[in-house]
Amino acid sequence: MKEDIAEVQGRIRSVFFNDLFLMISQLDTVRTATEIDARREEKLIQLGPVLERFENEGLDPAISRAYAIMDRARLFPPPPASLHGRQVKVEYVSVLAQQQRAASTASIERFSAQIGAWAAARPDVLDNVDFDEMAEEYGDLLGVSPRIIVASAKVAALRAQRAKGQAAQQAMQQTLAGVQGAQVLSKTEIGGGQNALGAILGTRPGAPVEAGTVGAGQGGG
Repeated sequence: MKEDIAEVQGRIRSVFFNDLFLMISQLDTVRTATEIDARREEKLIQLGPVLERFENEGLDPAISRAYAIMDRARLFPPPPASLHGRQVKVEYVSVLAQQQRAASTASIERFSAQIGAWAAARPDVLDNVDFDEMAEEYGDLLGVSPRIIVASAKVAALRAQRAKGQAAQQAMQQTLAGVQGAQVLSKTEIGGGQNALGAILGTRPGAPVEAGTVGAGQGGG
């Protein structure tokens, strides 16, 4: 009798996928994080068709019907101009729905890891990947709040500011290199009391080299 009851209970758990939810807690030994992730992904794959059918055939029609009734009764405030003529899509935020979406990040992780391995031998392979889009897609699949994701316009502004600072720093380094080069030339004697810098500028031996000397002879008398 007890065996029959246990068998019936097991069938009920299987029908309602209870065994999938307790998959990790039912492990006999402690496993690695990789194996736990693989088991979680396998669980979500098995639950995927059930969740999708429940959403498509149960929740979506119920929500659409309720929205239509409330809209005809004018229970909603006027929509913003940005929503005029646009189709509104419902996104489910339950724990199962979020985990199902998060399971898709495994493909992104494998792809990025393989691209990184290839880039060690062929750096130009990185040109095939839009890392900004990858970051946004990854965050969206994980259900990350949009408030902590920097907007594209702000990212472009930050990069432009960084590029401007790098250009200014490079120009300063070039100026310092030119000054150091001029000092070396001024100390390099080439004979006749003249140094290399004076020979380049065309000054007489012993004549001081002042600012504005170069090109001073050109122009009006």
